Amino acid sequence: MRLYIFLLFLISGSILHAQKSSVNCYNSVKGSVLNKKENSAITNAQIVVSDKNNDLSYYKTNQNGNFQFDLPCNDSRYIIACTVENHTLDKKLVFTSKNEIKTHHVVLNLFPINEFIEYNGRKRVIMKSIQFMPNEHSITKESEKDMNQLYRLLIKYPDLKIEIGIHSDSRGEESYINELTQKRADACADYLFSKGIESDRIVAKGYGFTQLLNDCKKGIKCTDDQHLINRRTEVLVID
Repeated sequence: MRLYIFLLFLISGSILHAQKSSVNCYNSVKGSVLNKKENSAITNAQIVVSDKNNDLSYYKTNQNGNFQFDLPCNDSRYIIACTVENHTLDKKLVFTSKNEIKTHHVVLNLFPINEFIEYNGRKRVIMKSIQFMPNEHSITKESEKDMNQLYRLLIKYPDLKIEIGIHSDSRGEESYINELTQKRADACADYLFSKGIESDRIVAKGYGFTQLLNDCKKGIKCTDDQHLINRRTEVLVID
């Protein structure tokens, strides 16, 4: 009987020790985020950690571009990714130990994405075309993200002046299309004005279908995809 109690005590102690070790066992992840082009730290970058079930956790880099967090010792795989606006994405895999305290060192290298491009002798802002509902000129919820990108660019460069040009395809009555594209350009400018951008920094211009990018003029049969090429937003830098 005494032997049975002694063995039970040992087994219970081992279980408690294992549970305590599991609870107190962590893998530390220490990392940094770098602008690889300039070899400089990126502060306030968002770190996204996903486990094998795609559950997400979020962290931020500090003023030195560093981050740190702990993961449980669960013999599992985690993806450590970093997203920064106007930069490429980078991610690394981390495999945690089963019952060993470890430290994983991670360096995420990001490259800046160009904000401007030279085309046909003009400097342009790289951004998606603003989408509108058919025959409407109000900014859609989907396009607010792109407009906010333009807003942040104007904040980043306080001396930047731009022209927002809205272009259409050749389908429709010319005077109506001219009026519609002008209203759309004005809506884009008004959105930026409402967020505090000075009115003298933005010119809004509706071009209708006066600047087609292909031969899809009136009377020329074209596919929807060919017409779509001409429906665009162009943001030019004003010298």
